[in-house]
Amino acid sequence: SAKGFGFFEITVDLTEEGINYVDEIITLIFQYLNLLREAGPQKWIFDEYSKLSEMQFRFKDKENPIGLVSNVVHQMLIYPLPDVLSANYLLTEWKPHLIEDVLSRLHPENSRITIVGQKVADKCTETEKWYNTKYFAEKIEKSTIDEWKSCGTNEKLQLPTANPFIPSDFSLQTLETEEKIHPMIIHDTPLIR
Repeated sequence: SAKGFGFFEITVDLTEEGINYVDEIITLIFQYLNLLREAGPQKWIFDEYSKLSEMQFRFKDKENPIGLVSNVVHQMLIYPLPDVLSANYLLTEWKPHLIEDVLSRLHPENSRITIVGQKVADKCTETEKWYNTKYFAEKIEKSTIDEWKSCGTNEKLQLPTANPFIPSDFSLQTLETEEKIHPMIIHDTPLIR
C-alpha cells in the first residue's frame, strides 16, 4: 500500500451457496485467529515456510525482463543492495514478537469486509467514478461485530501438522547404468499392437 503501511488481507472464494453464509464464514476466520493467538507463534511453521521460500528462490522460473527490472528497482529502495534479489524469499530471523503484534491487531472492529458476486449485485446502488463499477458500502452492525469479538474458538479448527515432504537434500543422484533393451511387443492382435 505504501512504505511502512499495508493491509493484511484474507481472501475466501465462495461457492454460490457459500455466499449465503458470509457472516458464519467470517466467524470461522475470527475463531481461527483466536486459535492462532491461543497457540502463539510456532517456530516449526516459520521453519517450514522458510524452507519452502528458499526452495522457491533457488528454483525460480525465468522472469519477464521488464517485470524483473521493475521489481528489482522497487526492492532497491527497501533492502541493502546485496539482499535485493533474495530479500523477499529468504527468511533468516525468527521474530515471534512481530507475529504477536500482527495478531493483536486482527480484530473485528479493525476489519473491512468486501463481498464480490452476482448475488449481491441488486444491493449495489452507487457507481465508482473511474471504472463505473457498481458498489454498495455500509457499516457492519455493532451486534455482528460483538458476535465476532466473542466467538471464541472452534474445536473443529486446528493448526496444521508438520509437512514431512518438504525436501532438504537437492544433490543430484547418479543413475545406475543398465543395458537398454529395445521395445518388445507384448500384445499383437488385428486391432492393437
